[in-house]
Amino acid sequence: MGYKKLLSDDANIKLIILFALDTYHKPATNSDLTEIILKELSIDYFALQQNLYELVKDKKIKLTKEAKKEYYEITPAGAQVIGFFENKIPYSLKEKIIFAVNTSQKVAEPTSIVKADYTVLDNGEFAVRMEITEKGVPLFQLGLNVGSRDLAIRTKEMFEKNPQGLYQKIAEEIMRNI
Repeated sequence: MGYKKLLSDDANIKLIILFALDTYHKPATNSDLTEIILKELSIDYFALQQNLYELVKDKKIKLTKEAKKEYYEITPAGAQVIGFFENKIPYSLKEKIIFAVNTSQKVAEPTSIVKADYTVLDNGEFAVRMEITEKGVPLFQLGLNVGSRDLAIRTKEMFEKNPQGLYQKIAEEIMRNI
């Protein structure tokens, strides 16, 4: 493609990193950035890491630690740089980065959501509602009335620990008797 010289120049690598972070729209881990940039572009891993370090040192990117993970986020100064020099990145490279960011974010989205809660009924019993959704579509819903708050809490916790196992057992039992 003829981008070898472009992708080995530190200034261009920094612009690509800033563009990727700006496109990501949220803090990204080092592995997120590495996957996005190296997946689509032939940039040397060590050059990428060195330029990432320099962008943090120059306060174009902010490094924060949260829940034992480090996240990179573009700063206003970094956004200003990409605003001025984004046109220096060829359109085809920007498209590759945008594609990699979109793919990465789709993979990061959870496909299954498990919910369980309980409420007190008028008769003093407790109703436990359990649900599994796949991509926003209800896959499994179960309501169960139990006699005490303790049973409601334990039922809810058991479902949250192994929702697929419970779903599988119920589905197998139903299918066996059809």
